Amino acid sequence: VLHDSASSRILIYLLDMEWRNPTISNSTASAKLKKKGKVQPLKCQSKDLYFECLLPQGENLSKGQLEILAKREMQQGNVAVYQLPLKLNGSDAKTNEHSGHHD
Repeated sequence: VLHDSASSRILIYLLDMEWRNPTISNSTASAKLKKKGKVQPLKCQSKDLYFECLLPQGENLSKGQLEILAKREMQQGNVAVYQLPLKLNGSDAKTNEHSGHHD
């Protein structure tokens, strides 16, 4: 998951078990933003190698939770819950390329 703050969108890449080969073939992705007891579904659409989800106007990813539900090549995944703001996990992102959240 990448947050493109300049254009208020989230990019969701569906990678294989080796954290490679993004695909949208036979795949879906949906996202919800949870803040202060409110749930806002995000509008998501497929692009060349990722899904783009647009944040509602005036919304940001400074607080709350982001929930993503994805299906990659017809294989349903579990709901992924990200605490906001998004950040890299671990102390040294350069040595841990698979740390999870990307901002």
